[in-house]
Amino acid sequence: MSYFKTITTTLLLISISGCSAYGTHMIQHRGQDYLSAKTAPPLTLPAGTQASGIKPRFAVPPQRGVAPTHTLDLTPPGL
Repeated sequence: MSYFKTITTTLLLISISGCSAYGTHMIQHRGQDYLSAKTAPPLTLPAGTQASGIKPRFAVPPQRGVAPTHTLDLTPPGL
């Protein structure tokens, strides 16, 4: 029984330690890729087709009731 526990524990430790073997050279952090993105030309439709209008899936009704007491500033910090 002790032999089985030893083998099982060893295999478990080897498989868990393999997760860190990839390091940063295998898995890339691409969080800043949008900074180097280039603009693309606008899409064009093939001849003989028409673009359909975009319809909202969920219409938001106008707000009724108490008006807000202050305005919300959405400026990011540091700008």
